[in-house]
Amino acid sequence: MKYNENYQQTDSYRINAICSHFNLKLNEFAEEIGKEYSTIRNISSGNTPISKFMAKAIVRRYPEISYDWLLTGKGQMLKDTGNVIGNNNKAGGDIVGGNKTALPSDLIEIVKSQQKVIQDLTETNRQQSDQIGQLIKMLSQTNIQNTWTSKTKSNSCLPASPR
Repeated sequence: MKYNENYQQTDSYRINAICSHFNLKLNEFAEEIGKEYSTIRNISSGNTPISKFMAKAIVRRYPEISYDWLLTGKGQMLKDTGNVIGNNNKAGGDIVGGNKTALPSDLIEIVKSQQKVIQDLTETNRQQSDQIGQLIKMLSQTNIQNTWTSKTKSNSCLPASPR
């Protein structure tokens, strides 16, 4: 089979190159980025292009991957690490964690993403607090009714009904 110079320009090549780089199977990669395996498989087999949303999901999880390369195939898969933040710490690693590196624009996107997660969790917490309050109110009312019913039965001149 003759080598196709344009092969690296295909979405299929780029998804497979990422999986190969991170030593992931397609299903593992799909799970890592929070997407359906069938969607990743369709891109990998050349049936579906990489959408902007998919590229953002990939870059969110793997900030060292070039967003432009994902969408166009131009340039390098990994971002240039010449201007990496945090390489001057004593351990020799980076601030972001692990071996991953991030540029300021990546950090802004990460912070925005985390802010959204915090907002969502805060809203969920508020809703659950409201539900707990409603349950406590219902339990209090039930407890009051049970107390009133038992006092009424004990003060009654009628014999207690068999259960």
